[in-house]
Amino acid sequence: MMKTRLIVLIGWAVLAAVLHLSPAWADSPNRVNYQGQLVDDATGDPLAGPVDMTFRIFDADLGGNLLWEETHAAVPLDDGVYNVPLGGGTTLSGVFDPSLFTDSRRWLEVTVTVGTGHPETFSPRQPLTSVAYALKASDADTLGGISAGDFIVGGDAPAGDLAGTYDVPIVAAIQGEPVATNPPATGQVLKYSGTRWEPSADSAGGDITAVRAGDGLTGGGTTGDVALDVAAGTGISVSADAIALNTAFTDATYVNEGQANAVTSGMIAPGAVTSGNLRDGAVLSEILDDDGAGSGLDADTIDGLEAVQLGSITEVRAGNGLSGGGTTGNITLGVGPGTGIIVNADTIALNTAYADAVAGNAIMYQKWERKVYHP
Repeated sequence: MMKTRLIVLIGWAVLAAVLHLSPAWADSPNRVNYQGQLVDDATGDPLAGPVDMTFRIFDADLGGNLLWEETHAAVPLDDGVYNVPLGGGTTLSGVFDPSLFTDSRRWLEVTVTVGTGHPETFSPRQPLTSVAYALKASDADTLGGISAGDFIVGGDAPAGDLAGTYDVPIVAAIQGEPVATNPPATGQVLKYSGTRWEPSADSAGGDITAVRAGDGLTGGGTTGDVALDVAAGTGISVSADAIALNTAFTDATYVNEGQANAVTSGMIAPGAVTSGNLRDGAVLSEILDDDGAGSGLDADTIDGLEAVQLGSITEVRAGNGLSGGGTTGNITLGVGPGTGIIVNADTIALNTAYADAVAGNAIMYQKWERKVYHP
């Protein structure tokens, strides 16, 4: 039996018809040309052909999984050289498309049948090179991780503040406000007029002619760098970037919450504090406690009584002829009305009705006695 030897001339080197990016080629079949030479292994003479050929793709160099297989019948040879469009024969299994090349580990196995002889499978399998992987590259899902739908296509109309078409859009608005179409002159800048953006002269500064210090300020001027300062008055301190109370002044003049010995006699003007400013009983106990030598208080009497004359009564009891009394709160004593006595809100009087009746009985009694004992 003649032993055939395969010499690979061009393996996966010519990309014939792949998935092109151009829409005109969108329906083209996937093809990869594969070339080699068949020679007699004993003599080295090229085979005359034709031959039947079977091509298979595996995911390993030995064993592995069969991913695709197709046959080509009566392949012509030219000085033993064949040129086969893989993907263009009779498919036995799998699909010859970009999905076949999603992994870099792929090997091609070739089987040749000469005439009526037995099929001969060449070994080792041929590893696939990068040309075949162009099938997958031509069908790339993204570019730099960005999908095709996110790219701008020439001729598309822009949106938003842009007008015209890509690839040369025009800025028609800024933040939704229209831009004037007249071109700017030298030295002009884009300014907003209130209705649109338009070219305008670039003014180096404003037209302020003087800065004057108003109330509470000092400084100002008409030329150069002008500064204004806060004028510090009574009780105010001014620093580089703040104004504050002058606490040395306020502590000596005003009362601060929690300040020890906050109120001194020098802070109270004569007659400034009246009875309406004092809570009932708020001062009396302090006067009673402190009045005396060295107290500093000038209360000589209360309702005409000196401090030493004020006792410490704890209870008021009602004596003879009186009612009421108590130990707490507002205590009231009243005159108890007896026989022949009437007690009013602020007076005591004789009950004349009672007195008249008693006096009449006394007269009648006297008359009766006179009649009996002195006829």
